[in-house]
Amino acid sequence: MADDLLFYDGKAAMHQDVAVDLSGIGAISAAAVAAIGIPAALMVGRWTMRGALAQAEGTYLAALATASSNHDHWRRGVQRDACVQFLVITAELDRLSTPMDQAASHDEIEAAHTAADEVLHRATTAYYVVRLESSELGEVANELLETGRRYAIGGLRWGAAERARATLNLFEEEAGSRLTHVWDALHRLGEAHDAANRQRGRGADYWEARGHARRILGGLGGLTDEQIHDLLNDAENPVDIIQLIERFHAARESFLEAAHSRLNAPVTTPDPESRSLRAVTASPRTSRDGA
Repeated sequence: MADDLLFYDGKAAMHQDVAVDLSGIGAISAAAVAAIGIPAALMVGRWTMRGALAQAEGTYLAALATASSNHDHWRRGVQRDACVQFLVITAELDRLSTPMDQAASHDEIEAAHTAADEVLHRATTAYYVVRLESSELGEVANELLETGRRYAIGGLRWGAAERARATLNLFEEEAGSRLTHVWDALHRLGEAHDAANRQRGRGADYWEARGHARRILGGLGGLTDEQIHDLLNDAENPVDIIQLIERFHAARESFLEAAHSRLNAPVTTPDPESRSLRAVTASPRTSRDGA
């Protein structure tokens, strides 16, 4: 009886040990599965996060490209309007008229000066708008403005000299002979002025020639002080109106060509790497690390 009890007790102990061993093995297996599962879960999570980040970055870059394109198109529109306005205003210089008739009234002459001043003022304003919106066009725009200014002012001077010469021609018709001494005096003044420019100084010869021409003109009678002034200035600095027109038109063509090239140049797109989410989010850390 006692032997039987000992046998059953030993068998039960053996089963208990086996059960303990099995439960230990199960625990170890579970731990091993968990150890494998954690890195796998982390890896899956990491790939999922990468995919989400890549998708977010793609959306961000697409939005950035759209915003940049919209801004570039808006800027091009503003620049185009500025260039068109500048061209339209400077083109009005071709339509300015100067009274040529020696009988033109003072009001007609003043109206011509006022019109030229008004167009030049508007052209100057348009020029600064072009410089503000397209600094690359500043040089050619300035050339167009300055040649236009010389064209407008030269046209007024040329018209004044033409009216004064028309009065001299009228005197010649009334006298029935050419006023040779008048034209010779004006020609002599022109030569004296050129010589003074070459010598970089107005000497006695220049002042004597100018005084002589003024006395000849004043002795004619019928010429106003303004007409005498216009004839003297024209003798010293004759206006080549054809040259002024050609230079103005050449400057306008140069500006038009430069503006066309600038406004039709390919739109620059932002560098994807420099504008990516990684670069943007890394910038604050970089600045803090540097600090």
